[in-house]
Order: sequence, then C-alpha cells, then structure tokens
Amino acid sequence: MDRTLMLPILENFLYTYLPKEKGRGPNTVLSYAYVFQLLFEFCEQSNGMEPAGIHLEDFQNETIRDFLFWLETARQSGASTRNQRLSALKAFSAYLAKRYFAVSHSYRQSVGIAEVKKAVPAKLTYFTIEEIKALFNLPFKQTASEQRDRVMLSVLYASGARAQELCDLEVGDLIWSDDSSEKGCRLTLHGKAGKVRIVRISPRCTDLLRNHLENKNLKNTLSRDKHVFSSQTHEHMTPSCVSAVVNKYVKRAKSINPLLFNERKYSPHSFRHSVATHMLAAKISLPTIKNFLGHESIQSTLVYARVTDVAIDSALIDYWKHAAELNSQNDSVNKTENFDLVAKAKQLKKELSE
Repeated sequence: MDRTLMLPILENFLYTYLPKEKGRGPNTVLSYAYVFQLLFEFCEQSNGMEPAGIHLEDFQNETIRDFLFWLETARQSGASTRNQRLSALKAFSAYLAKRYFAVSHSYRQSVGIAEVKKAVPAKLTYFTIEEIKALFNLPFKQTASEQRDRVMLSVLYASGARAQELCDLEVGDLIWSDDSSEKGCRLTLHGKAGKVRIVRISPRCTDLLRNHLENKNLKNTLSRDKHVFSSQTHEHMTPSCVSAVVNKYVKRAKSINPLLFNERKYSPHSFRHSVATHMLAAKISLPTIKNFLGHESIQSTLVYARVTDVAIDSALIDYWKHAAELNSQNDSVNKTENFDLVAKAKQLKKELSE
C-alpha cells in the first residue's frame, strides 16, 4: 500500500498556497512553519521519526492531542499559545481536505479530535494617561538616537501602529496635506496579511515627525523607499529593537515616577492598547476605534470595552488635546534544531520585503 510523505505537501502549503493563493503575509508563513517544526521535534522525540520520513498515514487519533499536551508540559506553553498552534494544524487539515482528501484521513482525524482549550483572557497591558504624560515628559537627550526614540514613541501612541508596522513604515507611506486647514499627517500602515490602512496622527506628532525627517535628510523624493526609523546598524529596524527602546524609557520613567508603571511588563503593543483605551474613554465609538486599529472584526475591539478601571474623564473632549501630546513640557525565543521549513519561511519573508 502506497504511503504519502507529508513534507512535500506541507512545503507546497506553506510556500505556495498560503502566500500566493491565500495572500498570507511572510510573518504568518513563518509562524505556521514554526508550528510544524515543533510538531516534527515532538515526533522525533516521542517516536524517533525524522521529518523527511513522516507520512500522513502515520498520525494516530492521539498524536495531535499528545503534541498539544507536550507543548503545555515540556515547553510550558499557555492555553492561548496552544490554541494558536492548533489553529495552524487545522489550517493544514482544511488544505488537505480540499486537495488530498483520500490520503489525509489519519491526519485530519487526529486534528479533528483535538479540541480548543478555554484560555483565560490575557490582561491588557496599557499605559494610563498619567503614565503616557510621564513618558513624553522625560528629559530626552539631544543625541540622534534619543531624539529618534522620542519620535518613535510618539508615533506608536498617535497611530496605534504595531511594532512591525512601525518598522516597515517608509517615507513614501507618509501623506502630507497641502491644505493648511487639515492638520495632522496621514500614515499608510501595512498590517497583517497584507492589509493596508491609513491613519491620521495628531498635529504635535506630525511636527515631531517632520523635524525627524529633516534631521535625517529624508524629506526628498529620493528617500521615498527609505524607512522612517532606522537603528544604528540596520536601515530596516526590527520589532525587537522597538521593544528595547520602549523598555529603556519605561524603566527611566519608572525611576522618576516610582508610583507609576506597575505592570510586570510593557511592550510596543502597550501603546496600541493605550490609544484604544484612551479613545474609548474619550467616548469615541467602537467602530471608529476598530477602523483606526485595523481590526478585522469588531470582536477584537470589544476587549477594550471590558477594561473597567478606566475613568471617563470629562476633560477628554478632543482626542488630539488629551494626554501627553499637548502637555509635553520638553520640546528640545528554548532553541530547537533549525529545520528547512523555518529557514525557507525566513527566506520567503526576505524576498517579499525586497
């Protein structure tokens, strides 16, 4: 009886079907590839099966359930991470059902038996308005890096951009209006799965951004393809660099304001949570916030409506005028063996970004 090798089909799913037919972005492909790398690692540890030798018929009813249990125990994955891994396995199962139905019964049944585990909703880590003020009132040094950081933090808060969106922002993505009555630059943000949205930032953040471009000599037509923010070593900044910047200034602000910043950990995404929470406090509608953040579903935005410790401040009449923007006083990854799946996904991401 002929048996069907899994790897060739999986590679076609990852590197052809997902990006070219489904339009999934390189980060999604990389994420899915990592899930199957983990699955292969599990199969090798538990059954001595090499990735290139795994067949679709090798999956037993309990295989995927055992894999998920291994994630929770051996790798200490939480329920949310476990469910994300299962989602990738289910996506491949749906692909097999469409194109390799006759030979994929064992895999599809193993995935179908595994159930999503109820996860405790993750706590939103966001900055209070007082904390935002403390961050933007920090005494930034007059060095190129700290002045860049100041603009980065301002753009994160003003736009609600994800870290990757901020890194990918190019000079050509900035839309400047010639109409003096229209205040605030517009940013073209390239989000998940190739989705694009345009958001307007506040006048104050616009001024900071304009000065940043002038200082970096980026306000010319030859710079349209250059990234707005660069690190000291790379023209295209990485999300990890953005995280380091955020951590640096949160730590500095905490040292000056010891009663603030009491969450265990903050990240660039905390600015995104903050702007949504503060917009809601300013009585801006959920559909408006949904479109501003680029959420695909209103359900993703409703999480902010469950934040109960945000006082509705009657002074927040105009979003542009609240928080630190107007009040600022200072103007001056357990490593595992690297399979080809992840390497190819990274290469694909590199090619798509060129």
